[in-house]
Amino acid sequence: MKDASGHQQQLILQAIAKAKENAALITEATGVELREILDIDYSYRELTIRSQHYDYPVYDSEVLMEASAPAPDFEPDDIDVSETVTITWRIG
Repeated sequence: MKDASGHQQQLILQAIAKAKENAALITEATGVELREILDIDYSYRELTIRSQHYDYPVYDSEVLMEASAPAPDFEPDDIDVSETVTITWRIG
């Protein structure tokens, strides 16, 4: 993946939406009112996406693949990533 920043932004938006959903559920269940946001804690981490390393000669810098050699069979992997955003609200 060339540029992961768009995916990281989507993860942040999803984390915020989930935090709001959970806060609304908790306040409804406890009978309190959700008020303004007091604090947002988000520790930025660089999004690193890796694939499994297969035993193909193309990965070995000492082995030069010949033009007649078959190309390795690459299959895309699922991407598993997560983000954490902690939001503190005033309740009343």
